[in-house]
Amino acid sequence: MVNTCCVLAEGDEGSNKYLVAYIKPEGKTSHKELRAALKKRLPFYMIPSKFIFIDSIPILQSSGKLNKKALVKMSDVGDGNSVDPQPQSVLMEPRLAAIWCRVLKLDVIDVHVNFFDLGGHSLLATQLVSEVNEELGLSLSISDMLRHSTLYSMARFINNQAVSSPNATLDLAAEVETHAQDNYPSDTSLRAFWRFSEVSHSRRRCERIFLTGATGYVGAFILKELLENTEAVVYCLVRESPGMTAMGRIRSSFQRYCVAELDENSELRIVPLKGDVSLLNLGLCENDYMYLVYEIDSIIHAAGAVNLVHPYCALSDANVLGTKNILAFAVDRKIKPVHHISTDAVFPEGFQDCKEDANMMMYADKLVSGYAQTKWVAEQLVLHAHGRGLPAAVYRCGNIGGPQEKASWNPADFTLLMLQGCLYTQTVPDIHWQIELSPADFVSRVIVGLLKAVLHSGGRIFHIINPVTMNCCDLWQLLRAQGYQLELVSYRDWYWKVKEAAASSSEHSATFASLLYLLDAVTDPGFFRQSSTFTQLNLQASLQTLGLTYPPVDSKLMWRYLSHLTSLGLVPRPNMLQQDAAHFLHGKVALVTGASSGIGAAIAEHLAVAGAKVALAARRIDRLKELQARIEDKGGVAITIVMDVCDEEQVHVGVKRAESVLGPLDILVNNAGVLYYTMMKNVHIKEWQKMVDINVKGTLNCVAAVLAGMVERRRGHIVNVSSDGGRKGFAGLSVYCGTKYFVEGMSQGMRQEVAEFGVKVTCIQPGDVKTELFEKSTDQEAREKYEMVSKMKVLEPGDIAQAVLYAVKQPDHCSVNEILVEPQLAPI
Repeated sequence: MVNTCCVLAEGDEGSNKYLVAYIKPEGKTSHKELRAALKKRLPFYMIPSKFIFIDSIPILQSSGKLNKKALVKMSDVGDGNSVDPQPQSVLMEPRLAAIWCRVLKLDVIDVHVNFFDLGGHSLLATQLVSEVNEELGLSLSISDMLRHSTLYSMARFINNQAVSSPNATLDLAAEVETHAQDNYPSDTSLRAFWRFSEVSHSRRRCERIFLTGATGYVGAFILKELLENTEAVVYCLVRESPGMTAMGRIRSSFQRYCVAELDENSELRIVPLKGDVSLLNLGLCENDYMYLVYEIDSIIHAAGAVNLVHPYCALSDANVLGTKNILAFAVDRKIKPVHHISTDAVFPEGFQDCKEDANMMMYADKLVSGYAQTKWVAEQLVLHAHGRGLPAAVYRCGNIGGPQEKASWNPADFTLLMLQGCLYTQTVPDIHWQIELSPADFVSRVIVGLLKAVLHSGGRIFHIINPVTMNCCDLWQLLRAQGYQLELVSYRDWYWKVKEAAASSSEHSATFASLLYLLDAVTDPGFFRQSSTFTQLNLQASLQTLGLTYPPVDSKLMWRYLSHLTSLGLVPRPNMLQQDAAHFLHGKVALVTGASSGIGAAIAEHLAVAGAKVALAARRIDRLKELQARIEDKGGVAITIVMDVCDEEQVHVGVKRAESVLGPLDILVNNAGVLYYTMMKNVHIKEWQKMVDINVKGTLNCVAAVLAGMVERRRGHIVNVSSDGGRKGFAGLSVYCGTKYFVEGMSQGMRQEVAEFGVKVTCIQPGDVKTELFEKSTDQEAREKYEMVSKMKVLEPGDIAQAVLYAVKQPDHCSVNEILVEPQLAPI
């Protein structure tokens, strides 16, 4: 192919530098063939942008050295070899071809060769789109360019001709056949491997691990887990980076992701290797490659290119060819089990109950993104190799969040970018999005645990995808509960806010630009609604063996993540109410039952204005939402909880939800209650029973749900809204008064029992109050004879709320046992 050659760097230093290869060919060859051969051996930045075919290398006669001036003249002339005639659609836009040549530093272009095969990469793709838009007056997006990534297809797209996406017509099964290995492990080596595993599995350690992708987020945590919980020596294949050693890149990734501090002992167990999975022999020299063929015991293949926008052709080298090379390494001379890190993206969006052992061929033509397609092909290559005898396991991971115990996050994570987009714009989109995250430390613990159990993991696929997700509406509520001021807007309005912020000169414009890049790939907000669900039979069985439990995506985990992200400076801190005299309940958490109207609504609003975070509990959710809006308009924090106090289970679930979103309860206001005027002789037994159920049993249910926690924390305040009817019996209210006497008696005894644990109990005893309570009586005789609300000036709900505020604002050493509040005209 090549007899002799010379490569020179040309162009301006730092911004316009590119490589030119001057080649004396050996036989017949072309630019395309040279580039394809070099892609297997060199990283993209070492592949020349120009290939100039010459008859001989010019030499200075006086010194025998290279005659560079003569080469430059040859470059100016160029060579017209191996260029297809341009089709008519390209000739209609000659300026487009000129832009491609300029960006790629090429004299000529094969119009049917992909941009990335011509030496392009993501930075040049951005430059190409920018220059095309500026010079041709267009508004192409990155996704447009990636979908039409040859000069021919881009020209047709610009001319408004129908062009099918290169991904849409891709035959993934054929890709698997093309890349499937021809060299399989021998029967002798397989028998030796399994015999050794059976005899020594109880003593077997993962002594020499080959890890790819150690500088990525998941790979870094896998490396951390190997160093902390095994005795393995870890060989890390790391791509070269200018000015940085392979070990320097590993240290840098640990620092960038805040994974851990690498001490001297840990570094002694890391063997950094400069290479690239997409290159021949993994980019290693022959001696190093042959040494590792015999040295390595197991392989964890975590390397890969993650990009939701790029097409198949842009990602295939890293994801497909890289996996092919790893499998060739795994079967060379000595059998080395492969643990392949895959993704849930190998399933199309919107499918339910996706199984670990599903027939993946049925999904091949339904995958849209280049990332999903390349990972599907890579996974099939692994399974194909396993079918020929190679011990292998596949781990399909969902979204990876930060670890549970340490503040860390991948700054390029989509979930983080969405969160930043919401908090920095102070708006949230009205979308249906189930947030799925698996903590990075949990994921790495599972993979390393199964790595050590080769007899259990071999041949299996594991779905490391969180089965318990969080609806984004719950996250928006949790964020508001933490003090973030967030407005719910349509997805379209939110998208335009992000787009405007990306184009601005604000300090967060780069973050918005990264988010916009991904949102443009989504195009349809319906994307968020298309969440798939997955079964996990293999994983759940393995978790039991490993003694692990999957951490759910719940408020507790999200609280912890918010704390971590604020400490890292990745999200802003909430604008909490200042703790001054007007906000004496700042930081306190209260739950108010019967909050949908009347006294309960007034108490909740007063508590929120005083700085408390309030859980509004009642049966009428529409009323609660209106109250929540009023509270938030005043700068307060409130959440809504549908709760029937007569339903013991519903009460416990509601309290648990309140505490998961707002924090442990400091104040319980037992306000839910009913009142019916009845003459005993008229026997309104259903109304009697309802008063007993709500006023007595409902109060007990709520006390039961919160008291143990308050006693354990040695703080808390239970406020029971009783009645003056709990101090004196009133005609027409015999049963009602009986229920309130119960509340008073129960409160008095409980007060004495829990005083030593720092828990206070207060009874608020209102007289007649202007509320809906008196309008529900059906015994007209009793109502006409005894009801006084319409006959005099009675109390307002706010009067009772003020009494509650007085009780709860007292210092710890001061306890208000009872407050009797009566209309001025109706003392008792």
